[in-house]
Amino acid sequence: MIRGKVNSRKLLKKLDRIKRRTNSMPYAAVGEMVKASIKEMFVSGGSPIAWAPRKVNKPWPILRKTNKLMNATYSKPSKNKVVIGNRTKYQAVHNFGFAPRGIAMRKFMFVKAKVVINIKQLFKSHITKR
Repeated sequence: MIRGKVNSRKLLKKLDRIKRRTNSMPYAAVGEMVKASIKEMFVSGGSPIAWAPRKVNKPWPILRKTNKLMNATYSKPSKNKVVIGNRTKYQAVHNFGFAPRGIAMRKFMFVKAKVVINIKQLFKSHITKR
């Protein structure tokens, strides 16, 4: 049999502190991290998977003639989540492609693995800080 003494007052205090921290997660910071990652995809021309090249060469980067699509990405944090979206009507056509019109898929609305790791670290440090 294992015996031990637990200081329940200390434990309850720690659990209460963790609970308070999880009720105030840094969702605004997460939204900004994801928005920055999406913008980086536009600047790099698709990453980690390069976007399909154009059929006809143009003097501006792919999906960046006016930068409207890139700049329409938003984040809306709340108490228990953050919503990431894009305000343009045509973002889905570019993100998923549209074969009937010959528009290639150029995925930009996703979270890269390195950003997921950074978000996990942010949450962990937020919950465990003293």
